[in-house]
Amino acid sequence: MHRGGAVLAAVLLAVPLAAQEADEVPQRSYIQADSPYMVELDFSLAAPVDVFVEIAGVRLDRLRLDPQGAVDEGTSVRCQVTATGSHTGGARPTVSIVLLLEDQDGKGLERVIMEPFRPGRGRSFDEVQRAPVPGSALLAARKIFVLVEVK
Repeated sequence: MHRGGAVLAAVLLAVPLAAQEADEVPQRSYIQADSPYMVELDFSLAAPVDVFVEIAGVRLDRLRLDPQGAVDEGTSVRCQVTATGSHTGGARPTVSIVLLLEDQDGKGLERVIMEPFRPGRGRSFDEVQRAPVPGSALLAARKIFVLVEVK
């Protein structure tokens, strides 16, 4: 193989590997839970929230709350809310997720409600929705209370 071909082969191999590492959810064991499932976790605006719970065949790996603009104290910002997981099979369930942003002491700041969705049977999902959230709540949030209901 000439030099140009070797470089092209290296680039073609490196790009998928880099993309896979950036989007890959770390593999962990799932907590088996009943519906509704509730948990309080640490929250940082820059980081995803790892959940790793399985409820009635629905595995929820990660939640993200990403502002789509500047986060300022006195204004609301449109946020992208993403739930990542999979449905291991069986009947198609309806999944409802509510996020409650809390301050360091656990005082509720803002509730973010995802519209119910139905993941496909035997498939992974990235459910993406949009919601307005006050900038003051995003700036003050240090914990997040997650409620997941599967019907």
